[in-house]
Amino acid sequence: MGITLINYIVGVVLAAGGIFFLVKNRNSVNAKIIALFSFDAAVLGVFIGLGFDLGNAGLFEASKWIVRCGGALSYGLFMITLRLTLTFPYEKKLPVVSLILLLLWAGLSALILTTDLYVTGVELRNNLFFRLEGSLYKIISGVGFALVLAGLIILLVRRSKFENEIYKLQSVVIIIGTSLAMIIAIFISIIIPSYFNIFTLYPLSGLTGFLMEGSFIYAVVTYRMFDIRTAIHKTAVFLVFSSVTGLIAGAVFVALREFVKLEIMLSMAVISAVFILLIFFRSVLQKRLSRLFKRKTDYANELEQGLGEIDFSHGREKVIEKLSSLFEESVGNSTFCILLENTIGELVNLHSTFDRNIRFEKDDPVLKFLVNRESRVIFKTEVYSNPLFSEYKVEILDIFLQLDAEVILMFREGTNMIGLISLGAKDSMKPYDVSDYGTFEKLIPKIFVAVYFLRNVEKQSVAVTVDKELKFSQQIITSLLENIDRIESDKLDFQFLNRFTSGLGGDFVDVIRLSPARTMVVLGDVAGKGINASMSMIILKSVIRTFLKETPDFKQLVVKTNEFIKTRLPRGIFFAGVFMIYDSNTGQIFYINCGVPLMALYSKMYNSVIEIQGDGKVLGFVKDISKYLVTKKIQLNPGDVLFTLTDGIIESHSVGGESFGKSRIQQHLMEMKEKTVREMVDSLFAKFQEFISGVLNDDITILGMKYLNKKQ
Repeated sequence: MGITLINYIVGVVLAAGGIFFLVKNRNSVNAKIIALFSFDAAVLGVFIGLGFDLGNAGLFEASKWIVRCGGALSYGLFMITLRLTLTFPYEKKLPVVSLILLLLWAGLSALILTTDLYVTGVELRNNLFFRLEGSLYKIISGVGFALVLAGLIILLVRRSKFENEIYKLQSVVIIIGTSLAMIIAIFISIIIPSYFNIFTLYPLSGLTGFLMEGSFIYAVVTYRMFDIRTAIHKTAVFLVFSSVTGLIAGAVFVALREFVKLEIMLSMAVISAVFILLIFFRSVLQKRLSRLFKRKTDYANELEQGLGEIDFSHGREKVIEKLSSLFEESVGNSTFCILLENTIGELVNLHSTFDRNIRFEKDDPVLKFLVNRESRVIFKTEVYSNPLFSEYKVEILDIFLQLDAEVILMFREGTNMIGLISLGAKDSMKPYDVSDYGTFEKLIPKIFVAVYFLRNVEKQSVAVTVDKELKFSQQIITSLLENIDRIESDKLDFQFLNRFTSGLGGDFVDVIRLSPARTMVVLGDVAGKGINASMSMIILKSVIRTFLKETPDFKQLVVKTNEFIKTRLPRGIFFAGVFMIYDSNTGQIFYINCGVPLMALYSKMYNSVIEIQGDGKVLGFVKDISKYLVTKKIQLNPGDVLFTLTDGIIESHSVGGESFGKSRIQQHLMEMKEKTVREMVDSLFAKFQEFISGVLNDDITILGMKYLNKKQ
């Protein structure tokens, strides 16, 4: 079987790829054409391999018919390719044209199958497969390739009339992929066998269908632009340097073995050292060469640094001005617009570089459709080409038209869109591409900080001016901290207290009702103080609620939260806290310790206080924290009290240098165990204030739960 095994494997892969692509795009005309091509190419690849194997086995008559069938199937590929180029990228059925092409294929197939004009037979010469070509073999084959060439020329001419850049790029992908496949096919199946009588590589001609299918599918699923110059450069540099590295390493190995006569182990050691040295030099040369190809769109670091330097204490207008100038200077967008949610849920124009009153209703179905997408970045080119947008394609394009935009960045809280930023075409006239998309996706969380700030300033009716001493920002943070669900259970007395050094901070408590009986409680301390910590806290609180809707698994929720902190929030942001789920039916608390310094449980049964937090890893240090997370359980009994605190209260010192510590908290629980949780929390804070002489040096949070002997 030998080389033909590749044909059978590729046949299965082609068929599977066609089926998968059709299932994913069952309503697409182009997908149906490509799937038909895939099935034809799959059978053709198998027939080429089978004809070769039968001929080598001496079954010449069977091999002849299989080879002829392969010729007919090849014409099927030619016709399907021509049909695709006539309408791509548009979804047009063209039933009359399709019927004409089908009849033409049937006639040519009959000519190939029933006459000796294409192939007269198969034989072995010196035990090697040899195809006996008919008198019109080259002409018939040439006509087939000419049909494909005609289709490519038609597509190239049509491409010049496309107004959408993504359609032009998709067409280029098909033209290049198909041209390359046809050149390979002509050499392997015609030139080498016909003029050099070498058929050894003949079975590999079936692989050209694989290359063409790949280019078709890649073209259809290319929804965003990419820089061809950069792609060619990276591919060429990789191939050249990899080849040179491999050749030099191989030459050194041969020299060591043949001329120096070193032992195999010593030779391997030397070649390894040489290889590592070559890799180092290759890396240095690649970096220097890459500077010649560096694009003006490589602005990620500049934009990220600028976003990190936004000073929210300067007020709304300065934040808007800074945000707008950052994008214009870094990205080079011609227009810039911010829409924010107002008090009645509408999206209204807060700022734009063009004079236009834009407003979207709260229940706009198009916005609901967009906000439910996973991605927060939408390119106009993607709306044209991605079938996922087909339901509201016209309406979404109308939004882009109103905003004079090429890119829309969406910001949501849960399933509610709170704002969007639109960017117009680049001043350089270059399209937004995958590099821009990656940059926006990476920086969305940092842009979200500014958008969230502006939106909440607007909701607090302080849009005219912002107090330089952050009094309005304090109102925002306070309102966000108080925006929590309530635990609907008279079995649990639940209270908490937050205090910040500057009126703003990173400590927070969130309560999220999962069901009538189950409630999630998150307590944490986001590293830092002041408004930067507060903004990170805002993002994290929103993200946890969003992840909770998408992730039913408790441990996986914490894993995703950690990954978000590590990859999306500014460097140096960490979260120390605890995730808890309280079940009012059973009195159980399931929890994952993420670096909370103290969870103190007073047990009425044993009349003692114990620490139960155990070991925990702070979120944001490592990207994958799953192996460090452990879910634990507490069974609360009537009279039990659970206190959880951040490190601000435990690590604070008196004027004499003594730390407040854990023992004072444990002693306090023993003394106040019969009181309400509100009294316990307030009393502990009063003792703490007296201890530190009223000077708060760190944000603090105290959370208390007391299980009561009541029936729901």
